[in-house]
Amino acid sequence: MAVPEQTPYIEHIANGVTTSFALEFECKDKEHLIVLVDNVEPNVGTWSLANGSVVFGTTPASGKKITIQRNTPFRRDEDFQSYDNSFRPPGVNKGFDKIWLKLQELGVADWILGNRISAL
Repeated sequence: MAVPEQTPYIEHIANGVTTSFALEFECKDKEHLIVLVDNVEPNVGTWSLANGSVVFGTTPASGKKITIQRNTPFRRDEDFQSYDNSFRPPGVNKGFDKIWLKLQELGVADWILGNRISAL
């Protein structure tokens, strides 16, 4: 599957009731997310990734800013071989998708940095 055009960054404002906050972008692994509550990383184990949403075990207080950003690691997990039939379209597409995901994230990082510089 090709990676759709998307912005791997979203902010929500907690209402004191909701524990689930939608990503609105593709992310398959919790370890590929940065989650902040009022610009502070919550303790390990206080949230999970389920069905395209960050779900907190305890409801964030009303007015708290929930920031969610994808952060795909700079690494290559695939190791294509000629003897095991691994160089097939699904595996190759997955490898290219990771590159595209990282390029999207770098675009968001440039946007955030640009906004911070212009605010000075």
